[in-house]
Parts: sequence; C-alpha cells; structure tokens
Amino acid sequence: MTREQFERIVSRSETLIREQPEKYKKSINRFAIFGYIAYSLALLFALSLFAFAVWGLATGYIEFGGVRIVIFAGFISILMLMSMWVKFEAPKGAELTREDAPSLFEDLDRIRAEQDTAEIHQVLLTGSPNAMACSASKFLIFGERLYVVIGVPLLMSLKREELISVLAHELAHHSKAHVQDGNRAYRLVQMWQGLASRLVLWQTSIDSLPMTRRIGIVQRMNRSLLRTTLLR
Repeated sequence: MTREQFERIVSRSETLIREQPEKYKKSINRFAIFGYIAYSLALLFALSLFAFAVWGLATGYIEFGGVRIVIFAGFISILMLMSMWVKFEAPKGAELTREDAPSLFEDLDRIRAEQDTAEIHQVLLTGSPNAMACSASKFLIFGERLYVVIGVPLLMSLKREELISVLAHELAHHSKAHVQDGNRAYRLVQMWQGLASRLVLWQTSIDSLPMTRRIGIVQRMNRSLLRTTLLR
C-alpha cells in the first residue's frame, strides 16, 4: 500500500466517522465479526486435522508417515493459539482508593449507575494533565478490567463539577461500547499479524537450511499428505 492509498482510506474513514458515525461503527463490527469467524474456522480446521491425523495413526487408518501431518497441524494450531494472546497493558499510576477519596468514588458510582458502565477495577493518579478510562485484558475479552486514570494537574485545576463532567464523558465511551469496539478490531488485527509474523519466522528458519534439506522436507511432507488420502 502506497502512502497516497493510505491517506485516501484515512480520509474516507474520517468523513464517515464525522457524517455517519453509526454506519462506521456497524462497519467496524462487521469487520470484527467476519475476522473472528474466519480465524475461528481456520483454527478449527487445524485442530480437526490434528485430531484426525492422531486418530488415523492410532487406528491404522493412516500410514505411519502421517506423523508429520500431526506435527504440522499441531504446530499451526499452537501458533494460532499463541497469536490469540493479545495483551492490553494496564495503565501505570498511583492507586487511589475509596478511603483516600470517598466523595470521588461516590461520583464515580453515580456515573456508573446512570450510564450502565462496567465495574471500575482501579482509579489511578498520574502526572499527566489528562483523564481517561481504558480497559486492559490478556486474552480476547476474558479478564477485561476497566481503569480510570486522572492526572493530578487536571485534578487540581478543575472544579468538582467540571471533573465529574470530564469523567462522565470518558466513561460514556465504555457504556456505549465505543472503546470495546475499537479494542475488538485492534485485537483482531493483532491476532492475524501475530500469526503472519510467526509463520514468516518459521519460513525464514526453513529458508536458512541448505537447499538439499529444504527439498527433502518438502518431499517428505508431500509423501505424507498423499498417504493420508489412501486407505491401508
């Protein structure tokens, strides 16, 4: 992709976000759904091939050379499972507890109740003149936690009502699933990129072998694939 093509895509996306935000959100969700379905089907195929090869070897349905199919399918399955581990780092900062600022937490409780926002895992203080609400998780959507980060300069410069408005605005993104939608799409892209990079690394390792060994590996894999299609 050239820079001109990239800029045209960004320009179209920005126009769509500005003029038709709901349509853009639906397009992102469709992209994420399709991507996760495709990834799941690919993983299911690799696992099914692995299970079939193991069963075939155990029952004698497949020649012993099919053990290479077991190794190959198991290897691809492991790479795909590893690529699903996309970690969102938790923000850094000094933790603020309910005992430290009871009135602030009362305001956050009220905002959560009004906006139907997820439970806040931690409130953190930083030296940045900003405030934000962000989520972090390690595997897909499991173990996702919501953090509220407040910069001390912002905290000192705003009145209580102004601070509440800022926090309500940040938490509204989560109540309306704005951030979650973006996280799902970002996680999907990272999964596919992680898989691609691992496959490239594996291919690079194969390419580093002498040509005679590479040809031998390919020939053995081809013979194994052929034997899996034949009955004893």
